[in-house]
Amino acid sequence: AHIVGHDGAAAVTHRAVAQAAGLNLGAVTYHFATGGALMAAAWAHIYLRLTRPHQATETGPLSREIYVDGLTQYAAQDAQKPDVLAMEALLSQAARDHSFRDMGAMIRYNRGQSTYLRLSRLPRESGPLTPQAAGLVSTLLQGMGRDLAVLDPAMRGVQSRRLMTQVLDALKVDL
Repeated sequence: AHIVGHDGAAAVTHRAVAQAAGLNLGAVTYHFATGGALMAAAWAHIYLRLTRPHQATETGPLSREIYVDGLTQYAAQDAQKPDVLAMEALLSQAARDHSFRDMGAMIRYNRGQSTYLRLSRLPRESGPLTPQAAGLVSTLLQGMGRDLAVLDPAMRGVQSRRLMTQVLDALKVDL
């Protein structure tokens, strides 16, 4: 995960991982037989580090205000954070390299599931969003995140709150 965030997805090799972890090459290739296995492990680690602080542990209803606050705080953090850069690098690598298509699908699925678990807890008169709708929202949020990342850091939180309010209004999430 560290290598992807600092040097990009192309820098993830068995040799680079062994060196960064202080292991011999044989140990790394034993546990991760392919480059795809290395990338999948990197993604799992990055994903958990990115989502764990923002995942609610309760399973009950989630207020619109708490949801927007959480995403606003996330968007306001440093866009150059290695894990954020790593996630983008892995998605880009999956788009460029056909051998990483499965990893790209896994990334999209995980992001969609996380979005669904959060959105399904928001109050909507018409009931919770479907997993498919949450997947579309997840993709929209990823694009919004990229747009927010290029803004002045002082503006990220304000713009994030404005955009998230518009998205939740469009989804007819109750106030």
